[in-house]
Amino acid sequence: MFCGSAPGSFAGLDVDLILVLPLLFLAWVVLMPATGGRVHFVGYFSNDTEAACAFDAKLRAICTDPVRLKKSLNFPRKEEASYEEPLSERRSRGLKKSFKSLAKDVESLRRLQHRFSKSPQASEFEIVNIPSQSRVDALFQPRGSKSGGLPLQLKSSSRHKSGSSQYYFFSGTRGYDGMLLVLIALDRDMIWMVPGSEVSQKQLAVTLGSEREKAWRASHLGLALVEYFKKGRLPQISMKDALLQCGGSHIVEEH
Repeated sequence: MFCGSAPGSFAGLDVDLILVLPLLFLAWVVLMPATGGRVHFVGYFSNDTEAACAFDAKLRAICTDPVRLKKSLNFPRKEEASYEEPLSERRSRGLKKSFKSLAKDVESLRRLQHRFSKSPQASEFEIVNIPSQSRVDALFQPRGSKSGGLPLQLKSSSRHKSGSSQYYFFSGTRGYDGMLLVLIALDRDMIWMVPGSEVSQKQLAVTLGSEREKAWRASHLGLALVEYFKKGRLPQISMKDALLQCGGSHIVEEH
């Protein structure tokens, strides 16, 4: 069964959306989302060094993108590590990634607002969009409030399968202390929530039926949001403060 992400000390195990599943007897299973969203099984290994080397071999076999190789390989060769992408190609890739990310952000917010609109709490509260340049994606606040509300960071994903397990993989989940991290399924009506301060991983997986999934699942979205809003577990901020929370990666959508 999928146990979640466990980044190691190697670049690939920490950065490149690789899922490491610890098994008994210090064996490792390494899976990696690659081109086309496919998940490639690499193998079982006795230690993380063997797993990292096997990952490198698999990535080189299925990927010819020098940017991806430089970013993701655990033990890059000299020419791979020294590759410099031309500025024009970097700009073009950044724009494509930005447009794709924006479309995903719009769909995530639409799903969240639609789901919330069906709850009784929608008569008193609202989810207000914050422009994409901000680290805060939305505010949950009383309707018409001028004083602000609960800052939300939205992440979305579609379902993956590994054997009999089904899971959702979310990237860029670290660094949102003071916000409510809202994880949204794009292919079914499911939402999970957790305070950003409780997530230290750059990426994480939510396996359907797991203890994590059950604990974070927002079966009654309106009630869950109001509870976070009223209990004061997270600080409330104004619209002005939300707009000022702008990071460089959110300007160019380049990581």
